[in-house]
Amino acid sequence: MAERGEFMEIRYDYSNVMAQAVGEDNGITEEEMSQSLKSHESVPRKLEQLRANGKVDYMNLPYDGAMADSISDFADSLRYKFENFVVLGIGGSSLGNRTLFDALCHPFYNFLSQEKRRGPRMFFVDNTDPDYLSGLFNILDPAKTLINVITKSGSTAETMANFMVFVGWLKKRLHNNYAKHVIATTDPEEGALRKIAKAEGFYTFPVPRGVGGRFSVLSAVGLVSSAFAGIDVHRILAGAESFDKRIKDSKPENNPALIAAIIHNVLDRKKGKHSAVFMPYAQKLAVSADWFCQLWAESLGKNIPRREK
Repeated sequence: MAERGEFMEIRYDYSNVMAQAVGEDNGITEEEMSQSLKSHESVPRKLEQLRANGKVDYMNLPYDGAMADSISDFADSLRYKFENFVVLGIGGSSLGNRTLFDALCHPFYNFLSQEKRRGPRMFFVDNTDPDYLSGLFNILDPAKTLINVITKSGSTAETMANFMVFVGWLKKRLHNNYAKHVIATTDPEEGALRKIAKAEGFYTFPVPRGVGGRFSVLSAVGLVSSAFAGIDVHRILAGAESFDKRIKDSKPENNPALIAAIIHNVLDRKKGKHSAVFMPYAQKLAVSADWFCQLWAESLGKNIPRREK
């Protein structure tokens, strides 16, 4: 397995949300922060219990070195055989991929020579947009293109609609040889896409059981495209593992994820601040804001039934 190495810790500066900076009506007092940290001392322990009970299986992904090995080996075997790599997915199956790609690759990656890119040009297709697809087909050669269709259920409408269009495009030029231009990342055993992949002979990668789509970026869902773009997927997992160790810390004040949750909770419940603004200034992090919106809405919003007026 590849060397993982050490990582710089993320520094979370929340000084400007405190009352000392913006006043008690708008900010959090030291007492409020202290009380909240104390009342949430049990969170790391409860989270570990959820992990042990298989309720948060996505948190185990950083430790799956065998998965990273298989993905790296697969990408190494095909990386220079294709000029183009197209990701077909939506939501977590697209935004997580794009976030890793934008953050970790050259800002003009697709314009570099293949040698400097260390892999094929990367394209991400999410919504069913005929104009966008038509333009993409105008610049891509199907004989030099590999697609990765990603849907855990195998029935995601937008993804499967785009997939059928791409299959038709590939078959028109490549006929029965098209299957070696398709990767299917889906449920390991069930679903429509798994059946199609088995019948057609696609390359396949599993979306692990117990891992929801929006939390799957550290599985094959996000790592296959990263590996093809020349990103070291072992290092991605190592970074996630490093952060996981921080949130296991028994001291709440050493847990940046818990502190962030407390801040949002106190501002919402006690200060009347009901909006969260995610504003990356670096262009390489722009898509992470879209991903944040999706993670936030799907993780919190789905638990609240819509009230009829």
